[in-house]
Amino acid sequence: MPTTGPLFPVSFSKGQASELVQKLLRRKNWRKFETKSLRLVLSPFYFFYYDAALEETREGRVIVKETKRGRAALDAATGELNAQVMESVESIVEPVNTLPEGIEAETKKPLFSGNEAEKIASLKTAGLLQVGWEDVVLSDFKMVYYPIWIATVGVGGEEHTLRISGVSGELLEEEKLPTRQKSVSEITKETLQELREPKAWLHYSKEVGATTAKHLGGGKKAESSGEAQAAGGEKETGSMHLPSFISKRDAVLAIMLLALLVIIVIALR
Repeated sequence: MPTTGPLFPVSFSKGQASELVQKLLRRKNWRKFETKSLRLVLSPFYFFYYDAALEETREGRVIVKETKRGRAALDAATGELNAQVMESVESIVEPVNTLPEGIEAETKKPLFSGNEAEKIASLKTAGLLQVGWEDVVLSDFKMVYYPIWIATVGVGGEEHTLRISGVSGELLEEEKLPTRQKSVSEITKETLQELREPKAWLHYSKEVGATTAKHLGGGKKAESSGEAQAAGGEKETGSMHLPSFISKRDAVLAIMLLALLVIIVIALR
């Protein structure tokens, strides 16, 4: 399938992208989700080499103290440098001119002309290196399309967009997808599954003990603070809550360990 310009080869398939999305959602505790769409988009990027001069003043004269050379990628849609995209194509010698057979893609147009992009790239590179823009020289400046799989997923009654590199298979902007908090019943079920192994009991008992010991000092300070407030005539009201350092998982584990001790005591009687 011909394109309107050179592009980096698509080495991460649609099936692999779909599998990656599902794994991510499960890792973030989403069990019910819907992949509403998954499409390939060819995004324009300007790739270039830069040389920059780092100057200093000596005896009233400005001299070049050091030079830096590197390569960067400017997103032609946002005008921002993208280090992750640049790193993913470092080992690719030459772009290609066609997509793999049977793959269709949407091609985005650049929002900046070549001349505009060069000026923006000079400013962004100067800002990155903390030098004057006039001390940056760009070379081998060219636009190449970068394949990105765009997935739209529905979770928790909301839609989220995930971007996956079609070159490296890396997930871009993963932090935008929220993590669902597990319920107590889910934590209990998973813990029971793990505690089928006898050695897990010792591991978890140590874990709960370590967590409690770590925060015991903070708990004592909070208690002393409460006593001081009471002495001053202030009085706290409200329901009792678990200490903030005890998680749902720790509470479940503590209850299970207590139940096991009770069973052992009864069995020994």
